[in-house]
This record gives sequence, structure tokens and C-alpha cells, in this order.
Amino acid sequence: MHTQTYFHTRLEYEANRKNDRVPLQVNCVGAVVADPFSSKSIRRDFYYIYVLKGKMVMPDQTLYPGDVMVFEPEHAYRYQNEGETTYFWVHYTGFEAYSMTKSALGQLNVKQHIGIHRELIDSFKKL
Repeated sequence: MHTQTYFHTRLEYEANRKNDRVPLQVNCVGAVVADPFSSKSIRRDFYYIYVLKGKMVMPDQTLYPGDVMVFEPEHAYRYQNEGETTYFWVHYTGFEAYSMTKSALGQLNVKQHIGIHRELIDSFKKL
């Protein structure tokens, strides 16, 4: 696998938006294979992370392979990796985004371990 991204819009900065006119919309999605990296931001859409290899260190928790985390809109986040890290990510929005995310994961802004699943990896690749 190699790093790649897709943006719903022509311009990358336009993908950081809220859309309450549709039930669910992917604003941008990608796969990252990186060593080293760090990120810090606040976005207006949901941010879903699924770690496959390595680890992502945050101020109050660390994500390992098989962990997922969803940051809700307007939630500040900061992380860096240790060693080569591979993960999928997706930014999405829509008037059903909050209820769908809540029913699937229960909690937002907190890591959850779901394991490595071929079906989920295949779904990310199709996105």
C-alpha cells in the first residue's frame, strides 16, 4: 500500500466543510504510509482514523493497529507517529453523520479497538 488521497472537491481546503443538506457525504479520504509525521488541526467535519501499522501518539492516548477514533466537528486534535505508521482516514459530514457515528461506535473523540478486518480495509480501498 502507498499514500494516496481523494478530495470530493477540486480544492483541498474546500474539503474542510460542513454539509447538512445531505444524509452523509465523504469530503475526502486517504491512505497514509508515513515515517515520521505529525498533525494538528480543528475541522468542521468528522474525522475517522483507522490504524493498521505503527502507532499514533496523542496527548492523552495512543492508537495502535486495530484502533479507530472519530473526532467530531470543531474538536481540536494533535498527534504524531512513532516509527513507520500506516492508516486510513476519512472526513465526512451530513445530517445523519452524528447519529450514524454514535450508533456505530458509541463514543466520539476516544479510541476504540476493533481489530484488523479485511472487509473494512477493502471498503476503504473502494472509497
